Amino acid sequence: MDVNPQRRWIRRPEGSTWGDFGPDDQLGRLNLLTPEKVRQGVAEVREGLSFCLSLPLDYPGGNGLNPRRHPPVLQPTRRDRRPNMNYRLSRHNPDHTDVVSDDLVIMHLQYSTQWDSLAHVGSQFDADGDGVAEAVYYNGYRAGEHVIGPPDVEQPDTIDIVMRNRPRRRGRCRWITWRRSACRGAAS
Repeated sequence: MDVNPQRRWIRRPEGSTWGDFGPDDQLGRLNLLTPEKVRQGVAEVREGLSFCLSLPLDYPGGNGLNPRRHPPVLQPTRRDRRPNMNYRLSRHNPDHTDVVSDDLVIMHLQYSTQWDSLAHVGSQFDADGDGVAEAVYYNGYRAGEHVIGPPDVEQPDTIDIVMRNRPRRRGRCRWITWRRSACRGAAS
């Protein structure tokens, strides 16, 4: 099924970029960050300093702002039921000199720095011009049709994020499948 903006929306919110960058766009105004704009930005460099613009993953701390969001959990992976920290690969092969510390993070994507997409916050908006507001996200993608949640919050089986029934393109996340607390899926 080809997703077409004429099928998703007739009206767009005032000042929005719905459709400006194509019917299937998921980047919004990031499309304006062209190689030419990057070169213009580089031309402004005077000292060559670099710095991180993201917040620490555990900032602001606690969950007073939103009780549904919790600080990230950082823990080592397991190898033979033990923490996979400072693991000498020479235990398996004396020629291997690597020492491995392998860890994982379980993270609420809106706890600190935003790690989510244009499907994080939508709006009740009359996108099809029939006088009834629909729950829609950027570029007219509809809640329950294009952005699908799990059938059961306690045991999420599948979450289709952003769009279904679309050809998958390398480099953009089209859907992610969750099985219990493990992420399986495609970012292609």
